[in-house]
Amino acid sequence: MASNGDGIPRFFTVFLSQYSSESLLIPRSYYEHLPRRLPKTSILMGNGGKFWKVAMLSKQEQVYFGKGWANFVADNELKDGEFLTFVFDGYNRYEVSIYGHGACKEIRAVAEVEEISDGSESDNSEGDTRDSAIQVEEIIDDIESDSEYSPGSLDVTNISADAVEVVNTTATSQMRAAEVVNTTATSLMRGKYTLENPEKYLDDLNNLHFVTSLKNRTYELLVHGQFVKDYQLRFANNVEYIDRFGNLSARATNWGDKRVCIKKWNIICDRNDITKDDSIVCEILRTNNVVHTIKIHLVRGGVAPA
Repeated sequence: MASNGDGIPRFFTVFLSQYSSESLLIPRSYYEHLPRRLPKTSILMGNGGKFWKVAMLSKQEQVYFGKGWANFVADNELKDGEFLTFVFDGYNRYEVSIYGHGACKEIRAVAEVEEISDGSESDNSEGDTRDSAIQVEEIIDDIESDSEYSPGSLDVTNISADAVEVVNTTATSQMRAAEVVNTTATSLMRGKYTLENPEKYLDDLNNLHFVTSLKNRTYELLVHGQFVKDYQLRFANNVEYIDRFGNLSARATNWGDKRVCIKKWNIICDRNDITKDDSIVCEILRTNNVVHTIKIHLVRGGVAPA
C-alpha cells in the first residue's frame, strides 16, 4: 500500500484466478487508511467508464471485496499474472487500472455511449440518461450513510465467518431500498438548494454560478450535466478553487453525460467548516467558455459570513 504524495491511499495486487476469482483480499496494511465507517458496499470504477458494486466482507481477520467481484473479473477478462492498481477516493470508490502481460495499462469493459440527435424525443432520452447517472450517485450516498464497520476500532479477535452473511444480507437490502428511494431523487435534487437571490453573493454579476450544499460524498464537487450543456462549458484539466483561504488546484473529470467532477472538494469543505445547513454559491470564471476557476461563496444558514 502506498500514496503518491496526494494523500490518496492506493494498493496493488497481482491477479491469480486460483485465489481471486470470487473475492479479493485487501492488504492488512491498508486498513488504517480506510474511513472510520467503511461502507458495506464499494464501487469499482474501471478506466473504460463502467462501474461495479462489490460487497466489503470481513472474515478470519481479513477484509475482502466479495459479492460483485466475480462480475468485475468476468467483465474485464482478467488473466493470471495481470497487475491491478486500486486508487481509493477516501470514501467508498476505487479507481482500478489493469496492466496486461505487456506491462502497459489496458482499457477493458468500455462503457457504451449513445449518440443523441436534436429531436424532442432525444431530449427526453438524454434527460433519462442524466437522471440515471444522478441516481447512481445518490444510491452510492444512501448505501454509504448506513455503514457501521469501523476499521479504526477493529477488533480482529471478534471477526467471524458469521459476519459475512450479515454484510451480504444488509448490503443487498440497502441497495434495494436505495433504488426505491431514488425514484424521486432527481426531482428532489433540483429543488434542494433554495437559497434566495444567490446572485447577490457573486463578485461579478456577469459570471455564471450554481448553488450546492454539503453531501455525504465530499471528495469531489459535482457540476450537473444539464448546467454544462446549457452553457456549452468545457473544463480545464485542472481547475482552481478560490475561497477565503486562498487558491487550491484540483483535477476535473469529464463524464459522458456531460457532468463534471472536480476533486479535492473535501479540503474546501474541511477548511471552511462547511455543514449541511450551509449553502455554497460556486461562481464560474471562464475564458472562451473553458472553466478554469471556481470562486466559493459560503452562506451559513442563509447568512453569508462576515
